[in-house]
Amino acid sequence: MTSNCEHGTFVADVDVKRLLDFPDGLVTSYSTDIRIQCADCGTKMQFVGIPTMGVSNCTPTVSVDGFELRAPIIPCPAINPIGDKHE
Repeated sequence: MTSNCEHGTFVADVDVKRLLDFPDGLVTSYSTDIRIQCADCGTKMQFVGIPTMGVSNCTPTVSVDGFELRAPIIPCPAINPIGDKHE
């Protein structure tokens, strides 16, 4: 990794997960795991400002090291957990 890199180009790795109520059960929610790094030098980007670590099906969280954003998603049209309709 180069310390003088301007970090002008990025690459993202995104995994989409289906969360089940129990093994082989119904899909209850969806989540994304997002990692970003500089395409030029490989420096990993940290997600900041997200106070919760771990996994949640209703609020964004971050990994302990801050390099992975874990964000819940919903298919549209759908009603989100706070009752807003998305289309």
